[in-house]
Amino acid sequence: MKWPKILKNIVTEYPSLKNAVKSLNYGAHAFLIKPFKPEKLMAIIDEKLKEQNALMRAEEALYQLTSRGHLAILLDQLETNNILEKADETTIQELVSLKKGTIKY
Repeated sequence: MKWPKILKNIVTEYPSLKNAVKSLNYGAHAFLIKPFKPEKLMAIIDEKLKEQNALMRAEEALYQLTSRGHLAILLDQLETNNILEKADETTIQELVSLKKGTIKY
């Protein structure tokens, strides 16, 4: 997916199930049907920004700990806190590769 960290919302006046599914499969975070309340859009944006911030903090912690050789401790913490559930597939693959020693920072 191109630019996976950019928040993408689809807003339409002519909804269809086909377009909703297609949009979500292409990486849209939300599919809103006009008319909608602005509060709904703001809530969606707020939720996604919180998720992205949590992921960025986890990635920064990963970088800090891997540069000091504490990857095993970080992986245990990530698994315990279920942060891996919110990480994108690329991040999960990088963590697995780091644990196996195939990628070095």
